[in-house]
Amino acid sequence: MHLVFNMLGLWMFGRVLEQVWGTVRFLLFYLVCGIGAALVYQLVNHYQFQAAIQPLLDAGVSLKDVFQILAYVQFPSSEQAVRIFSSPVVGASGAIYGILAGFAYCFPNHKLIFLLLPWPVPAKFFVPALLAFDLYASVTGFSVFGANIAHEAHIGGAVIGFLLTLVIMRKRKLPVKD
Repeated sequence: MHLVFNMLGLWMFGRVLEQVWGTVRFLLFYLVCGIGAALVYQLVNHYQFQAAIQPLLDAGVSLKDVFQILAYVQFPSSEQAVRIFSSPVVGASGAIYGILAGFAYCFPNHKLIFLLLPWPVPAKFFVPALLAFDLYASVTGFSVFGANIAHEAHIGGAVIGFLLTLVIMRKRKLPVKD
């Protein structure tokens, strides 16, 4: 289902940005959003891992002992513990969120219809609401769509996409309006 939403988002919003910006600029935008989202995800995972082990290190436990504790408590090997906290991000969701942010910036008043709402919502409200949900899911661990969703990559992709859109649109002579 996740893949379906990603491809639907790419088709619905990506094609519009590609028409406005051109194929090459859009492709670069898409790739940078995806790579940026993956980097944000990795940075968040690194921070979470460091935050998780810091109390033990502050208490004088050596890093080697921390990994032994992790192996004893939950993980068969310390390598597996590190892999869990530094797992790779796979998918296009971060890049899609970058596209959503770019679309919302370029077409803020364009009305979007969400399956669960009976009325259209302007992009300038829809995308921030989606990001707020991802932030909530990231902080609480709650996810409607199941486990193994990189909510941090979604947020990172949107931030990267928004910033790139600012740069792209400032270089244009006429801003895009609905």
